[in-house]
Amino acid sequence: MRRRWHASLAWPYHTSPTGALLTFSVKRAISRVAVAHVDPAKVALAHDLHRRYPPDPAAATGAWQVIRTGQAELLAEISDDILAASIEDKVYLQIIRDLGLRSYIGVPLSIRGKTIGVLTFISAESRHIYNTADVDIAIEIGRRAGVAIDNSLLYRKLQENDRRKDEFLAMLGHELRNPLAPISAAAQLLSNHPAPVQVQRASAVIARQVAHMTGLVDDLLDVSRVTRGDVVIDREVIDLRTVIHCAIEQVRPLIKSKSQHLHVTLGETELAIEGDHKRLVQVMANLLNNAAKFTHPGGDIHVHSAYSSGMIRISVRDNGIGMPSELLSQAFDLFVQGDTTVDRSLGGLGLGLALVKHLIGLHGGTVAADSDGPDHGSAFTIDIPCALGTAADDMPAPAVTGPGRDPGSKRVLLVDDNVDAAVMLSMVLEADGYQVELAHHPFDALDQLANGAFDVVLLDIGLPELDGREVARRIRADAGGAGPLIIGVSGYGQESDLHSALAAGMDAYLIKPVDPSKLLNLLNTGAPRAARDGYAQQHE
Repeated sequence: MRRRWHASLAWPYHTSPTGALLTFSVKRAISRVAVAHVDPAKVALAHDLHRRYPPDPAAATGAWQVIRTGQAELLAEISDDILAASIEDKVYLQIIRDLGLRSYIGVPLSIRGKTIGVLTFISAESRHIYNTADVDIAIEIGRRAGVAIDNSLLYRKLQENDRRKDEFLAMLGHELRNPLAPISAAAQLLSNHPAPVQVQRASAVIARQVAHMTGLVDDLLDVSRVTRGDVVIDREVIDLRTVIHCAIEQVRPLIKSKSQHLHVTLGETELAIEGDHKRLVQVMANLLNNAAKFTHPGGDIHVHSAYSSGMIRISVRDNGIGMPSELLSQAFDLFVQGDTTVDRSLGGLGLGLALVKHLIGLHGGTVAADSDGPDHGSAFTIDIPCALGTAADDMPAPAVTGPGRDPGSKRVLLVDDNVDAAVMLSMVLEADGYQVELAHHPFDALDQLANGAFDVVLLDIGLPELDGREVARRIRADAGGAGPLIIGVSGYGQESDLHSALAAGMDAYLIKPVDPSKLLNLLNTGAPRAARDGYAQQHE
């Protein structure tokens, strides 16, 4: 006679659609996901009974006990006394009696050592009594089912990651192509001998679009550092009010272009913390930019601060498009984007909020997102430890440097194997009064240095045959450790790149594309030399 086994698959669930299969719910509920029986009516009945009479989490036997212990359970004979002792509801008790349940096995479904559910076997019509051999078979079935479920979840995760990757690459291509169109048009205009007014307008377009592309690349590099754990913050006592005002100045053009209303309530008391001014400005600018981008023209953005129990709370709230719950739960994940039908002309790669979370975490703080749903605005709240006992007057003032030498008296050797880049940068320096000579090969640069005196060497790192660091070492060796001011220029922007440049004898390190105002400030003050000397002393 063929055995008729009633098999049921169930696991704890949570309201989250992605984490449901792997975590216990605070509601302490089990979801029955599959039932197998020769009679389809019994399958429907099993689901219906589970909905009407869910398993008791406090029961000493059954599915919850298997989940708690992670051990198989055998009830060889289900007697009426056992049923009466375990089921209080009389209607349910009678239904179970009428089904004639005979014997029961419950085995755990485990994924990498964690019990995620239960596989149960119940015999009825066959009258078969389960024994230890049946339990061994059931355990093996449960083990294989767990492996299959694990593989399915991993495959689903890979599909989701692949989808996000494709969306991200598509958006990256879109965001990088957008600035190229006006840059190309401006370059074409400049090549046609335009009038001075046209030159000025074309130059402004190129500068804006290059700044936009530089920001995109910087975000990508920051994400790379985040994933490797290479982001390091410089700690100093700072006032968060200054940070917020700096961030507002960065985002103000966007807010103004959309006629939005910015309301800032920070109070008169300093918001002193120990942190990295540059990184915290990046955090606040990201939050403000996010608020402005997803708030309709004429909308409101509120920035508010509060102090409580050694923590400073900064909130950025808007009355924009809001977020649905499924997006809210993933707001700080990498590459997560809102509805792509929203106007994307302002740019963005889905990286900003992930960077915000990581950078605030490095400061010992937390960030949270909240929204009442679509069209009800969003709020982002930062909690960060304050620097107790520190007054604003105790904060170090920014360094003030005096005027440097007359630019016209400074000779600059610009070393770069990219001829176009070298020529354009030399034009910028010459327009500011510097005397510039070019070298496109490292050995040519060393020959020019040997035959003439230079005040400054602008040195590309990625040179052929000898990289910029080795050229810097030879310059210092030939000058007995002294020599000209050496400023490294590179597309590599990791902390390790900066340290290796300073260790090679460079005085400063700039990331391509070079900001002309920053470069001219370095040339005019000569202040970077102190950074290199301090580094050398620390590593002697």
